[in-house]
Amino acid sequence: MPKTILFLAANPKNTSQLDLEKEVAEVKKELQRLQRHKQFVFEQQWATTLEALRHALLDHQPHIVHFSGHGAGQAGIVLENENGESQLVSGETLAHFFKPFADRRIECVILNACFSALQASHIVKDVNFVIGMNQPIKDKAAIQFAIGFYDALAAGESIATAFDLGRTSIQGTMQGAMEHLKPVLKQRVVNTHWLMPIPENRLFTGRQAILHQLQEHLHFRQVAALSGLGGMGKTQTAAHYARLHRHEYRAVLWCLADTVASLNLGLVAIARTLDLPAKDAPEQKFIIAAVKNWLATHSHWLLILDNVDEVKIVGELMALATEEERHIVLTTRAQMTEPFAPALVIQEMARNEGVAFLLRRALDQPRDQSGKIRDYNWRDKSRADQLVEMLGALPLALDQAGAYIRETQCGLLGYLKGYQTHGYELLRERGTLLNDQDHPEPIAVTWLLSFEKIAATNPTAIEVLRLCAFLHPDSIPEEVFQDLDVLALDKALKVILHYSFVRRNPTTKLLTIHRLVQTILRHEMDKATQRDWAENAVRAVNSVFPDPEFKNWSICERLLPSAQTCAELIEEWKLEFEEVGRLLNQIGVYSYYKGNYESAKPLYERSLAIREKTFGKEHPDVAESLNNLAELYRTQGDYESAKPLYERSFAIFEKTFGKEHPHVAQSLNNLAGLYYAQGDYESAKPLFERSLAICEKTFGKEHPLVATSLNNLAELYRTQGNYESAKPLFERSLAIDEKVYDKEHPDVATDLNNLAGLYYAQGDYDSAKPLFKRSLAICEKVFGQEHPDVAQSLNNLAKLYYAQGDYESAKPLLERSLAICEKVFGQEHPSVAETLNNLAKLYYAQGDYESAKPLYERAIKIANKFFKPDHPDVRLYSKNYARLLEDMKKQKTTKAPKPKGWLRKWLGF
Repeated sequence: MPKTILFLAANPKNTSQLDLEKEVAEVKKELQRLQRHKQFVFEQQWATTLEALRHALLDHQPHIVHFSGHGAGQAGIVLENENGESQLVSGETLAHFFKPFADRRIECVILNACFSALQASHIVKDVNFVIGMNQPIKDKAAIQFAIGFYDALAAGESIATAFDLGRTSIQGTMQGAMEHLKPVLKQRVVNTHWLMPIPENRLFTGRQAILHQLQEHLHFRQVAALSGLGGMGKTQTAAHYARLHRHEYRAVLWCLADTVASLNLGLVAIARTLDLPAKDAPEQKFIIAAVKNWLATHSHWLLILDNVDEVKIVGELMALATEEERHIVLTTRAQMTEPFAPALVIQEMARNEGVAFLLRRALDQPRDQSGKIRDYNWRDKSRADQLVEMLGALPLALDQAGAYIRETQCGLLGYLKGYQTHGYELLRERGTLLNDQDHPEPIAVTWLLSFEKIAATNPTAIEVLRLCAFLHPDSIPEEVFQDLDVLALDKALKVILHYSFVRRNPTTKLLTIHRLVQTILRHEMDKATQRDWAENAVRAVNSVFPDPEFKNWSICERLLPSAQTCAELIEEWKLEFEEVGRLLNQIGVYSYYKGNYESAKPLYERSLAIREKTFGKEHPDVAESLNNLAELYRTQGDYESAKPLYERSFAIFEKTFGKEHPHVAQSLNNLAGLYYAQGDYESAKPLFERSLAICEKTFGKEHPLVATSLNNLAELYRTQGNYESAKPLFERSLAIDEKVYDKEHPDVATDLNNLAGLYYAQGDYDSAKPLFKRSLAICEKVFGQEHPDVAQSLNNLAKLYYAQGDYESAKPLLERSLAICEKVFGQEHPSVAETLNNLAKLYYAQGDYESAKPLYERAIKIANKFFKPDHPDVRLYSKNYARLLEDMKKQKTTKAPKPKGWLRKWLGF
């Protein structure tokens, strides 16, 4: 009697199109060629929906169900809805559809869809044979598998043999590829041997990705290691996997393997579970040999070796997993498990998984008056989310918290408040209502024992770990351990990595550590020791934090997270020594360069206070801090606060180094910049000139600091309308910087912008435009999209478009510039006023006087707040506003203002 093959196809219109008809045609053609097609009846169902699947199973009573289409991994396979669009169907749902027919007729289900092995595991609970795909498979390979499979089946071979021949068919036509390994045969077997001392965890939540990876690793390599920090849930995940797939194995066996003695005892227990004749042998070695022999001569078994501290002690067992139906899973803290098994690192739970688990662990599911289960309320969800963040989404910590909440009935809010003041004590509370028997000890006790082992094994390793406790947990640069040579650091990290207390990225050379590990490490120290390690951390980071000039920005960015953590330590412990002052200043300078002015200010202020206390009032380091804080005030438009700091900094430098020192030139330049910003050009000019003279005398004619002085003096000339004097200085400044720096250096962008501003002022728009554009491109690349220098470039380019009458191009640039300035500086700042004025002029030129009027009024109000009445900007904005009021009656036009350039800033030395 022929067997019925039900071919189901789904290719929703909102998914990539597959040639499903070709797959059916090729299979039929090959079977007809071999005169075996009479062995089968092909029934086809296109555009399959769930309802169509139900009807097809009832109508055709198939022996084999063959689905071809799209898979979505953990989410399921893709069928169609009534509108022909995709509908995800989970493995559990598919299993429910096949279950009623399994015992009567269905022999095999084939899921020819990407990552469908997950769904196959659900269906095989009720169907004897299910074939899925562990990875995406090529159309040609899928067709070859089907041809080989059905050909063998028609010849009377078993499904298992047909599966093997189907894979052989792929291998024969696609040599060198790995396609033949992608089909997976799931076979339902009678589970006669079960040894699993870990009770079923009904609260097990999430971990779908790692479960899928574990299945894939076992398929391709037969062995896998679940690696991770103690408390990450390695044992629970392994036990959950065993329960999910127990119907695929004849034996599921578990063995503790933290020591050789534990391993041997576990193998003896396995002998009893397998009821081996040698289970009562007088010597342990005979029992162990019998177990190994059974594993070597049987298949369809899963062996879990739990808590393997030394992977090499299970090496002989690992060698027994040589066939697809023999699988071994290790759980271990060690991160290096090769060559015995590939490591799958289990990390913290996903945020939503952690919240879901904690709510289920801590609280009963709420019900309405009719007894219907409701979802948790938003308050409990919010509090659970806060706790998950505080506990770093560590499963064991969440389980401890949930047990404590349930036992004490303190509620999520009560635990939150308690953790804020007694967090460490709570981490030592395991509770009596344990959810997972594999971790009877609280997390703090578990880790403290490991810390003691690390200290005994390698004293340097525990020192490295303690320093990590005081740095940023997600970004610890290896260079902070510069007191150790490379070999000593490697040896120390080898010990630490064995317990998974840190993770090491070999590419970035960054370490990461869990926040709770930091918490427990710190709280095991007394206050004096904590302070010592906080000081060590500050000194270590300061020693590698470079001067934040442009060429070092990548290094600064790499070190910034730990440097910012050090800033918090400085505040927490009130640290005051030389390295503190320098580090705070360097972080502040880098933050300033990146446009993070609000972050820079408290760093500068704290650095200045510490340096004054450490060195006295007239030290060069104090002058540096004064200069940098003054420059920040000037940039923010607070000229009154900036001026006395500039003057005091200048006086210290001049007294300390004499009248012709580069630091004196720096102070002259920056003080002149303040006068320039205030519109006092007569006071600014001699200072710029003196600064230039000092730099040329000290460094020669082609030094970047000479270029800075040339640029600033030229900008002053341009502002005064002295274009003939400005042009050669701008050109010389640009030539120096392009020679000394990369073509995409911020100083080159400044030179380009200012030279373009000169061309603009002269009406040479064709020369100005490419320079403005190039300057903008450099700024966006160097600073990102929301930096004040980017805003200035946008502003200047927009003015050029405006002058050319291209209002459509100018408007979005001005709007974007305004948004950046308001975000960086707030609603009231000279740069905001400048952009408001320019945007108002654009509206005015378009005849939209009603939109222009409030912008002019706001620009004038801001300018009057920052400048004296005779400042050029105040006069300009007022003039434009008066013209608007007049032309609202007379309908007259106006001329665009000249764009401002930037003065080069000197920070630090």
